[in-house]
Amino acid sequence: MDFSHKLLLATPNVDSDSVFFESLVYITSHTHESTMGFIINKQSKTTMRNLTHSVGIDQQDIDPSRKSQPLAVGGNVNSMRIFIMYRGVLTKPELTQLETPKRQYIAYDGGGDKSKAIKVTQDLTLSESLMKEILLHADPGFESLVLLGQAAWEPDQLYQEVKYDQWLVLDGDPDIIFSADIEKRRELAAQTIDLNLNRWIPALQQA
Repeated sequence: MDFSHKLLLATPNVDSDSVFFESLVYITSHTHESTMGFIINKQSKTTMRNLTHSVGIDQQDIDPSRKSQPLAVGGNVNSMRIFIMYRGVLTKPELTQLETPKRQYIAYDGGGDKSKAIKVTQDLTLSESLMKEILLHADPGFESLVLLGQAAWEPDQLYQEVKYDQWLVLDGDPDIIFSADIEKRRELAAQTIDLNLNRWIPALQQA
């Protein structure tokens, strides 16, 4: 199974001590070597205001709607590194020239529609440039999710976790990823398959 552009809904079988407990994960890359993705429904204690110094702008210049906006906890791999997942076509030349394969990768091609493609930064320069746009403008012209850390699986690891009912695999939904409130994303994903999270119990364990 190709997990690319899929949402993973953690089942009650996931250990309560795990970072994946009650999580919703979007898979951005799946190959025979590894699988990468991001938890998209958990808030970090870090806010946008905390990033101003690292990207070289003054707090007083931040758009007011951004100051207290929290970053999402993307996962426990590279947990202090900022990643930006975004959708839309960048129009500023200083940004478009940074969109190279070494600086970002495409998680979803939008079905051939560039405005619907989902991309992920993998370079500090591009991340910082996009962060400036996000912090300085309420509507920078593209949708984005700023994340701390990422999630990763070794070859065949995710297959085994799905096999043992740790995840439900759903189709990727950009509206859930970018438009829904972070604390509602898991519930909205469950609703797409008519699942009531309040009545969900762990599967019986086989002896």
